[in-house]
Amino acid sequence: PEVLDCGKYAGMTTLVVAKKELTDIPFLKQVFACMKAFMIDREDVKQSMQVILQVIKEVKEGRNYLIFAEGTRSKDGNHPQEFKGGSFKAATKSKCPIVPVALIDSFKAFDTGSVKKLTVQVHFLEPIYYEEYKDMKTTEIASEVKILTIYPLHIFEYPGHLSLSSSRTFFRLKKAVSENFSNTAQTVGSANL
Repeated sequence: PEVLDCGKYAGMTTLVVAKKELTDIPFLKQVFACMKAFMIDREDVKQSMQVILQVIKEVKEGRNYLIFAEGTRSKDGNHPQEFKGGSFKAATKSKCPIVPVALIDSFKAFDTGSVKKLTVQVHFLEPIYYEEYKDMKTTEIASEVKILTIYPLHIFEYPGHLSLSSSRTFFRLKKAVSENFSNTAQTVGSANL
């Protein structure tokens, strides 16, 4: 469902990179086929590298890609796992902006066991431009992006308990607080699943 949520509100053609195992799930297999998604075999380093190189080429040509930086679905509700630094290789190599996307309650489609209609929030945050991240390691970029994407949830659940990885992150979050987050993030909409 996350792929559909983001693609629906991005307002542009957004392609996807996903793990190969998702093609074993009947509905998702068809969705990814329609989207012409790149499927990464995490067990095959050569194939993974070929996918990354193809994504870099296409990003340089102006295409947009949606990459879930955790590498897998979190089993802890709105609390994502660590973001993988490798997820940002294509961005650093193509020198493109990184647009963090915060998803709130997207896990409920899988984890609640309910068939009730639900609302998922999709927040497109301010881009992080190459000039801002060019001197960072991909693991540092991953950490900063994770903090930014969990901010909408943590501002309400754990005020004052964010661990900031850099002064750059602090100033981004300070700006978000001063503008009351909803003005900083472009809350494009809610998807009813």
